[in-house]
Amino acid sequence: MLYGLAKHPWVTVWFNPRTTIRWATDSGRRCDPALVSTVWGLSGAVLFAAAPPKSVPTGVKPSVVTFCVVAGTLLMTGVIYMNGALRAWGGRKVGGRATVGELSEAIALSEIPIVSWFVLSAAVLTLMRFTCGNAMAVRDARPAPLWVYLMLGSGAALLVWSGVLMRYCILEVQGFNAAQGRRAFWIGIKRYLLILAAAAVVLPLASAAVSRILRLFRG
Repeated sequence: MLYGLAKHPWVTVWFNPRTTIRWATDSGRRCDPALVSTVWGLSGAVLFAAAPPKSVPTGVKPSVVTFCVVAGTLLMTGVIYMNGALRAWGGRKVGGRATVGELSEAIALSEIPIVSWFVLSAAVLTLMRFTCGNAMAVRDARPAPLWVYLMLGSGAALLVWSGVLMRYCILEVQGFNAAQGRRAFWIGIKRYLLILAAAAVVLPLASAAVSRILRLFRG
């Protein structure tokens, strides 16, 4: 069982991203965008739910927890696929061969380190909450304990590591060298900004048109 766990792509991607994503794409594995997003959202919800009372404004915690669940299971999945579509769009201009599904799988697997931080932090805070109860409440006049800085520092390090893994995974699945990867990235960014600019123009016009139509029907 432990040997099988050690061969799982969520484990091997940490230090062998190219081989992991090649195996995932060749085997047709496409489930990780939804799975990773769900784990991310649920662990984030538990993290905020177990946080000390004074660390989140009174009355806001239920909304934050609900948002984490919804954003993790739905919004983050959409973000991963949208990122995959933009990467595929930019990559085709440089000779990339990856599909949106393959790139979305690569992006999802590369997020495992930062998702692991949320899972571990949620577990630690939950254990502390059960052990200490409200005694772990944050006091305004007291500096944050050392473990808070350790958690934040490890989170920043794992976020950087996820970025490094994403680069390697995308280069592998696209069949790019470093220069091609940079060019495809900037092409994707330009097109993403173009989409945002178009949306900034179209959405207000569409909203105004809908409002006018509704006023005509009412009047």
